[in-house]
Amino acid sequence: LLIQRQDPEAIAECRAIVQSSQQPLARLYAHCVLASLPQGVDKATWLRGIQDESVHVRRWSWVFANRVEGLTANWSGDDQQKVTELMLRETDLEVQMVMAIRSKLVLSSAKDRAQLFANWLNRKDPDILACEELRAAMEVAIQGDAAKSLWEQSDWFTFFGSLNRGESYLDAILYQMHKNGDLVQLVQSWNQQGWSDSQSKSALEVLGRLVERRVITQGSETYLHLSKLAEKLLVPKLQAALEGNPLDRQAELQVGTDESQRINAIRLLGTLPIEKRVEFLDKILSECPSMSLQCKVIESWVPNQPALEVIASKYLQGANPVVDQSILKSLIRSDSGAKLVLDYAEQKETSSPALPAWVWQSLRAFPSEAIKKRAQQLSPVSEVPWETVAGTYREAWSKPGDAERGQAHFKKLCASCHRVLDIGISIGPSLDSYRVRPNEAIALAVAEPSREMDPKYEQLQIRTNDGEIAAGILVSSTQEQVTLLTAQNQNISIKRNDIQEWKSSGKSLMPDGMLKELDPAALNDLIAFLRKVP
Repeated sequence: LLIQRQDPEAIAECRAIVQSSQQPLARLYAHCVLASLPQGVDKATWLRGIQDESVHVRRWSWVFANRVEGLTANWSGDDQQKVTELMLRETDLEVQMVMAIRSKLVLSSAKDRAQLFANWLNRKDPDILACEELRAAMEVAIQGDAAKSLWEQSDWFTFFGSLNRGESYLDAILYQMHKNGDLVQLVQSWNQQGWSDSQSKSALEVLGRLVERRVITQGSETYLHLSKLAEKLLVPKLQAALEGNPLDRQAELQVGTDESQRINAIRLLGTLPIEKRVEFLDKILSECPSMSLQCKVIESWVPNQPALEVIASKYLQGANPVVDQSILKSLIRSDSGAKLVLDYAEQKETSSPALPAWVWQSLRAFPSEAIKKRAQQLSPVSEVPWETVAGTYREAWSKPGDAERGQAHFKKLCASCHRVLDIGISIGPSLDSYRVRPNEAIALAVAEPSREMDPKYEQLQIRTNDGEIAAGILVSSTQEQVTLLTAQNQNISIKRNDIQEWKSSGKSLMPDGMLKELDPAALNDLIAFLRKVP
C-alpha cells in the first residue's frame, strides 16, 4: 500500500525500520518502499542494508544502489574502505552477482574492480567457477580498461588450466580485451614468448573458441597475429601428425591429451592463409593416417570456404564413409558447397542413392530455389504416398516378422535419429508408443514423415549474412542467438544479428524416401523389432 500511495511521509519510518528492526522481512520490505520513492534511499540506509545479516536484504540493497543519489559523492576514506572490504568478504553467489553489476557505481577505478574479481576467482570456489550468471555479470563490469587490469592480476592460463574448470571466465576477459583493442598486443607478446606447458591448455581452449565464434574476425589485426602464432606453435605439430606412420591409425595432432585441445588447435590453424589451408587440407585428406584428424579439420575449415570446399569434394566416396559424412555435412552449409554436392551426384558413375537420404532431404529443402530445383530434378521422388504401395505391404503383415532382422534395419536406417533400448541417438521423437501402434500408422510415418509431423521436429533453415546455411530442429531461441540440432546430432548456435533469413522448410527432419529402403518383408521385420521392445 505504501508503494502504491507513494507517500513521502513514509520515508522516515521506513529508514528507521531498515536501521533497527529485528525482523529481516520488515527490513527488506521497508527498503523496497524506500526504493520506490524519490530520494527514499539515502547513503546511510544503503550502507546499513549492504551490511545486513540477511542475504536477501543485502542482495536487494545492492539492487537499489542505483536509487541512491550521489552515492559516492563526499564519501570518506572509511566509507570507501568499508564497502570494498564488504565486497571482498561476500560469499553468497547471488549477492556477488548483483555486486558485480553495480560495482561501477562504487568502484570507479578499473583496477579496484579487477582486484575485487581476482580475489573472488582466486578462492577457487567450485560454485563461483561454475556460476555462469556471475561470469556474465563480471563480464559487464570489466568492459573497458578493467578487462586488461583483471588479466594482469594473475597468470590466468595456468590458473584455469590447473583447475580444469571455469574457463568461461577466460573467454569473458579476453573477449572484453579484444573489444577494447588490448588483445592484439597480448597476441604479439605470445608470438615472441610462446606459452609454457601449463599455459597451453587454457590458451588453446579460449582462443580456439573465440575464432570458432568469429569474435576475432578474419582480416583484423588480432586475427593476423593469431595466424602467425598458429604458424609458429602449431604448424610443426600438424606436420608431425601428417608424417606419422600410415599404419598407426591413432596418430593425432599432439597438442595435449585433451580432445577439446586438439579441436581448438585445429580452429586456430584455421586462421592460416587460405593457400596454406588448401595445401594442408589436400595433404591431410590424401596422406594423413588419422581419420579423426581428417574429420575435425574438414568440419572446422571447410564450411563456407569455396577454395576448401573444392578440395574436400574431390575426396567424396573415398576409402572411409565417416570422412565422407564430414565432407557432406560441411558442403551443404553454403550455396557453393551444395552446388559441388549436386555436381558430384550428376557424375555418370554415381546415382542419387550414392548420397545419404538426409543429404537429399537437405538439398530438396534448401533456401536457394536454384539448388532446390536441381535437387528435385536429380532425385525427384521424395515421399512415397502410402496409398500407392499399401497393398503389397499389407500382404506381408499376414506373416510374423523377424525381430532380429528388424533390429539390423533399425541400426542401418533409424539409429542416427532415434534410440530404442541402447541402440541409436535421441534426436527425433521417442518410438516407445510404436510398440502398441497399428502397423498402418507405423508404415504411414515411414512413408510420409511430414504428413503428421510434430511441429517441434519440423526442419528450420537459417542463412547467415556471410552465406552459410544451417538446417535442423529448434533447440532454443533467445534475444542473442538461435540454436539448431542437425540431423547429424550437432548443435549449431547462430547469433541473431548474423541471421539474414530464417524460415521453415515445411518438412520433418526425418528424410523422405525411407520406404524405398524397406521392402514389404523388411518393414514387417522392423515392426516386429519395435513390438518386441519392452
